[in-house]
Amino acid sequence: MAEQRIKNCNSKEDPANVKGTIKEELREAAKKWHEMTPEQRKPFIDKAKIDRKRFDNEFESFKEKKIQQAIKYLEDNMKID
Repeated sequence: MAEQRIKNCNSKEDPANVKGTIKEELREAAKKWHEMTPEQRKPFIDKAKIDRKRFDNEFESFKEKKIQQAIKYLEDNMKID
């Protein structure tokens, strides 16, 4: 169903003709997830943990960059008499 939604988004078809809703897709995905064994879920959980670490590292870099930009802005624009 998700593949069909992607195809529909890339086509010029009328969105009103798209079968299914996101809510239905989420229900179907949740049902499949709950039917999976812990061993079947493990690869997804492992990938999520790796991605979370990547996100945390990128976010820390982003925050540090913004702090440095703010310091530079203040140094360039603050006049101390």
